[in-house]
Amino acid sequence: MKKYFFPILMGVLILFGVILTVTPWVADYLMPAKTTSYRRAPAPEAQEALANWFNVRPNEVKYSEAIQYRTPTQKTAWFKFTIERTPVEQFIRSLRLKQEDLTSEVMQQRFLAQKPPVEWWQPAELTRQTYFTGVSAGQELNLIYNADLKQGYLLIHTPNAAPKTP
Repeated sequence: MKKYFFPILMGVLILFGVILTVTPWVADYLMPAKTTSYRRAPAPEAQEALANWFNVRPNEVKYSEAIQYRTPTQKTAWFKFTIERTPVEQFIRSLRLKQEDLTSEVMQQRFLAQKPPVEWWQPAELTRQTYFTGVSAGQELNLIYNADLKQGYLLIHTPNAAPKTP
């Protein structure tokens, strides 16, 4: 019996090694990974994220909505919110956002080209003639804000870092 112990042990270890080697391919075949996904943020999370962007307390951000879309190459986030004018002005100044003309072409290309699957994303409802744009920490920011309504739409594109190859 002792003379068969090590050959059987070696066979079992080799079998487990083969199973562990093949498992990722089998798992990918049976359950393919999603390459893209939408994720709606609950109102408190959206409120917290916007409060961080505008450097205010979360209770100062009202009626917040947010949704995020991930692909292997980038992440896009859409926000709708109501907030006082002062934090928005400070946000624009601190990030050095540029004011640009908001033509119907720009509205279509920047704000509506990749529209999220939600009813609330309606930036044209603010009827603004300008918007603010810029880049901060590698993120492209686009903001439409109506100071009279105290309502705004923020669109953020974040490129994902390229995976490192050995």
